[in-house]
Amino acid sequence: AYVLACFQVPEPATAIVLQFGKPVKTIQTPGLYFKLPFVQNVIFFEKRLLEYDAAPRELITRDKQQLVVDNFSRWRIID
Repeated sequence: AYVLACFQVPEPATAIVLQFGKPVKTIQTPGLYFKLPFVQNVIFFEKRLLEYDAAPRELITRDKQQLVVDNFSRWRIID
């Protein structure tokens, strides 16, 4: 039962504690924490810089021109 009541927040992460699906607490410092089993769930989010790079896509326009679409994004959760 103790295993279900404990969770650890790692260094580059923040945690949101949900009680019956609604947020009740935000934890931004790393460490060991406790929750109510079967009542509370924990969701973790990375605080470090994250990147997403989509594969380029080639499209042909109506006037038969070839177009290459490429995108990327970088983000970080601050608070």
